[in-house]
Amino acid sequence: MGRLFILLPAIVLFCACSLSETEEIVSSDPSRYTFVSADGGDDLVIRAEKYDGKDGIYEQPPFIIGIYSCDCEYCKKQVPYFDKLAQQYRGVNNAEFIILFAKDDIDSIKKAGWTQDIKSPRYYKGKEFVNGMGISEVPYISVIINGKESVAFSGWTDSKEELLFKEISEEIGKLIK
Repeated sequence: MGRLFILLPAIVLFCACSLSETEEIVSSDPSRYTFVSADGGDDLVIRAEKYDGKDGIYEQPPFIIGIYSCDCEYCKKQVPYFDKLAQQYRGVNNAEFIILFAKDDIDSIKKAGWTQDIKSPRYYKGKEFVNGMGISEVPYISVIINGKESVAFSGWTDSKEELLFKEISEEIGKLIK
């Protein structure tokens, strides 16, 4: 399975927020990540690696992870679209859609106003995942199939959000069906 990136025409202003505040965290198992529920549910453990030309080997459902930062305005704009996408593909091939905050601090998430009405499960303590996957900007959507990142979408544009999410939706639909 090849790595696919969605590219928009050069005339579209594409915006993203830097994640320079994340510090390097080293895990004893670099492909195993634990996310803490921001909604009071159970923690989530997944395995994920960057795509290296080989198929994934971990038996787990596909994960579509929307990665956001508390202080990123583009992230706040993307979350409702991500949540619609999650509802559209709910139950398809057991895919799990989650919202992951790069911050390791639940109070920052609450203080930033991330209490909007979204149905997707929210997790925090995502720094290790962000660093391990080499993610340097948000918003970022990572599609993990059998433990390998198969597709990644980075950045956001205000002028064409519906078109952008239509393209993302079509690509994710192809991968998880």
